[in-house]
Amino acid sequence: MFAVWMAIFTSFFFGPEWPTIYAHTLDTVTDKRFTETAGAFIVMAIVGGAVVPAIQGYVSDITGSMQFSFIVPTICYVLVTIYFFFEYKYDLKHPQQITES
Repeated sequence: MFAVWMAIFTSFFFGPEWPTIYAHTLDTVTDKRFTETAGAFIVMAIVGGAVVPAIQGYVSDITGSMQFSFIVPTICYVLVTIYFFFEYKYDLKHPQQITES
């Protein structure tokens, strides 16, 4: 039952995550002429949505546990969290580089 609740919480927290990642990443583009190109790369990164479930299925097959396979998306979320933590710390140290849109 724990895995079911974790799947529900994962879906719940993923909702605001995508627009946040998209907007924050586009804000890091220094030459605004390349904003569209950066947006295209971000959209192409959605392929992770096709690859990660396959990896999760593989982990489930080799371990025999669907519950344990949820470690794969957990690792992905941890990596995104670490990235934003370092971006946040960088923004605090360099406030002059933050621009209003």
